[in-house]
Amino acid sequence: MRGEFCGRTVRALSAGARYGPSVGVTGRVVLEPDHAKLAFRLARPTDPSRLPSMENLDFAALITALTSVLLFATAMNVGRMRGKHKVMAPATTGHPEFEQAYRIQMNTTESAVAFLPVLWLFALYTSALWAGVVGALWLIGRILYVIGYSIAPNKRGAGFLVSFLAFAVLTGGALIGIIRSLI
Repeated sequence: MRGEFCGRTVRALSAGARYGPSVGVTGRVVLEPDHAKLAFRLARPTDPSRLPSMENLDFAALITALTSVLLFATAMNVGRMRGKHKVMAPATTGHPEFEQAYRIQMNTTESAVAFLPVLWLFALYTSALWAGVVGALWLIGRILYVIGYSIAPNKRGAGFLVSFLAFAVLTGGALIGIIRSLI
């Protein structure tokens, strides 16, 4: 029997000494009978049909790249506001228009840090296609957030709500997929 354990091919022996793990001549971990049952329960042989193909991950990859563009755009806007209002780095306070741009960038960055891992976990453990769809909703929500906050801080609510609901769906779906995989 073969499977994967900690990224290495594992072969369970049906006979042999009972001294625990050893390394065979190929450099692969070989588990003796006492440990093989536990290792295969934890590591299960890889079933390629359970893994998304790289083609299926294209939409999630596109959303990731577009999220990077959004982060870059908000950072560039902060730089533009620094120049316009002569707020020298490393200052994070100054003209209200600069502070507004700075908060937009920081809030978007904070949200993206939580969003990107659950986007990919959802894609890998639940559905790559739906990860892209829900990820697109998150991205649209963040763009609405940036536009609304740029107009007036009290107009950011709709964008926040859309991105938060998308984040909640991705988080819940990723957790369900991971737990199902472990059972």
